[in-house]
Amino acid sequence: MEPTYESLKKADSFVDNISDVQIKHVIDSGNYRASSDYSDAAGFDFAIITVPTPLEESMPDLGFIEAAGADLAPHISPGATVVLESTTYPGTTEENC
Repeated sequence: MEPTYESLKKADSFVDNISDVQIKHVIDSGNYRASSDYSDAAGFDFAIITVPTPLEESMPDLGFIEAAGADLAPHISPGATVVLESTTYPGTTEENC
């Protein structure tokens, strides 16, 4: 199964040691929301960006990362933590988001 935010919203786990029941429990607690709508991040303490980073001439194309960071920025509170879960070099989050 290809993991997507839609599958996570349905509590379909794609991780072997995390069950669907565990995902459902976290969703039901209100502490987790999978979404591609940046306004869903409003008021959250943590946001996780998961976007592709295709290679161009052996270097990661940061376009998706930069766009996601720019789209997310207006919706999070000062002091929020942004985690970047994309294949790129160390420091990308701090330098580009």
